[in-house]
Amino acid sequence: MSEQDLNNAISFTPSALNRVINILKNKNDANLMFRIDVIPSGCSGLTYDFKLDSEIQDNDQILNFDDIKVIASKDVLYDMTGSTIDFEETLLSSQFVVNNPLATKTCSCGISFQTESNKGRIEKC
Repeated sequence: MSEQDLNNAISFTPSALNRVINILKNKNDANLMFRIDVIPSGCSGLTYDFKLDSEIQDNDQILNFDDIKVIASKDVLYDMTGSTIDFEETLLSSQFVVNNPLATKTCSCGISFQTESNKGRIEKC
């Protein structure tokens, strides 16, 4: 995958992008970026993890969306290529939701997923 492909691997809906912008503005720290990670967890093996981070690792790719920087490892971007990140709010909860076309399996609650590249390598709960 080329650097250009990695830079365009994921997209944000306006709702998700606005939420990230608001989170970063509330922290009032120009060094913070929005990190997207994939961690071993859940019935299908992997779960998305969103957090704020100010450190860039060797394998990280920096993605620019409007006025914010999003960081993710190249491995994460490979497993998320073509994904759209949305932010949904209901009366009871609010959360980022990922529509990942590479997910070959998801658990019934929709929290964890599996891709062809990690099939059989992740221990299930």
